Amino acid sequence: QDILYEHMDITSINNLELFITKGSMMRDFDFFIIKKDRVSNWENEQVEKAMKLLLSFAHVRPIFLLQQSKTHDELKPILINLQIRNIVDFDNTQYDLPQITKELLNCLSPDGNTYTQTDHTFEQERIEDGRLTLPDDQLIRIGYVGTRSFVGSTTQSFITYDFCKRKGLRPCIIVPSDFYDKLQQSFFAKEKNGELHINNKIIAMTEKEDYNLFIYDFGLLTKNNKYDFYKMDIAILVATAKPWEYKELENALQILGEHFVLPIWFSFSSDTEISALCKDNERLQQYPTEALPFAPNPFGNGKRAFYNQYLLPHIEQMCTG
Repeated sequence: QDILYEHMDITSINNLELFITKGSMMRDFDFFIIKKDRVSNWENEQVEKAMKLLLSFAHVRPIFLLQQSKTHDELKPILINLQIRNIVDFDNTQYDLPQITKELLNCLSPDGNTYTQTDHTFEQERIEDGRLTLPDDQLIRIGYVGTRSFVGSTTQSFITYDFCKRKGLRPCIIVPSDFYDKLQQSFFAKEKNGELHINNKIIAMTEKEDYNLFIYDFGLLTKNNKYDFYKMDIAILVATAKPWEYKELENALQILGEHFVLPIWFSFSSDTEISALCKDNERLQQYPTEALPFAPNPFGNGKRAFYNQYLLPHIEQMCTG
């Protein structure tokens, strides 16, 4: 496969932010490599803002080349928080060209770097995850369904996959056949034995015995898929709290029925918007509601504190150890 490389001299974080904001060239890139020592003025707030803008282009994978990173530790927590893992740390490679080449090629590979592969880069900030054990004869099924298209059910499925895998479980994402076909056209998709492998995530259309936790991405809630959604051990509705989109949420609740009470996670919504919506709607007050953390990159790992608080307790009830 041919690689088209374009070099740009962007000498400050302000210029980098301006370049990303214009976005005219971003749609042509698959990878965006940043060499830290070539960019000045790394103020934390500006860096985080620029990286969030970069991550909003979900098809573009950011790759960082860090030099003298031990004297620039302010960048590491920002990258960790944003779940940016495709990093070549020149300090850890000790400027060994074959090792640098190997790590860079891994960043450019279809799956890129994983959380485990970059532990050495973030050794001081590494967060230990408790391991969960599921009995051999038990399975867990988590289902996400949305009130509308592009509300974030797929993003939540991907984030939940990484969260559960780090907990020691064997997850697999289950999607409808038409969505499977669309994902198969993805640049990062590899098909093997009836499964798709995308960014270290395994996606299938049916359950397989190799896995013990299945994350169902139902997409838009309909009268046809609600019965399968009812069967989930953990069922979560993804919605938005915008007043002009409440009708879609109301329709979803009517489809589910008043006796099926489940958590509602609101994306692209503030706590203030959610409180105002629930205050004006008595029916919504019986549902547990939460504001999802900002997640511009569907291949990111999300804010683990949120999932530790609102998802993990439900999983732990079905696990031992």
